[in-house]
Amino acid sequence: MPCRIDQHLGARIAEARELSGLSVDALAQRVDITAQLLTQYETGSERIPALAVAQMARALNVSPGWFYRGLPGQDAFDRAG
Repeated sequence: MPCRIDQHLGARIAEARELSGLSVDALAQRVDITAQLLTQYETGSERIPALAVAQMARALNVSPGWFYRGLPGQDAFDRAG
């Protein structure tokens, strides 16, 4: 069962990918994963490793924190230090 955080991260990855004009295949190639795995990340059906978040951020020219924006409870992370 998908976790809310995974669903949020996946939706933000899809949003950043679409804003950059990249297809699923193109982004998957850039981060050296299969298009199928990227689709699973984007739908939240597969947990996204921290390394994958960093690779996606680099490939999409956003900060890793960009993916977490809007996540319920995010303000607790912002205050933590």
